[in-house]
Amino acid sequence: MFTELNAEEAADFLEVSLVAFNRILDQEEIPYRQVGSRRLISSREVIKYKSNLVRSRNAALSESVAYDEEIGI
Repeated sequence: MFTELNAEEAADFLEVSLVAFNRILDQEEIPYRQVGSRRLISSREVIKYKSNLVRSRNAALSESVAYDEEIGI
């Protein structure tokens, strides 16, 4: 079962600052629910976001390596 994380816990999991994580939430990249002044985020959504982030980084790295090989670096 997935649990809910507060913003600080989710930021720690993603290894980003709380300010950067709040920006992610403000840009609606990860859904959350507001309880009073707290933002609660499904751990499933945080894991999904991290997985997509890793996939994007790997694709960009592969693209960069392919370009380097193409130009002979």
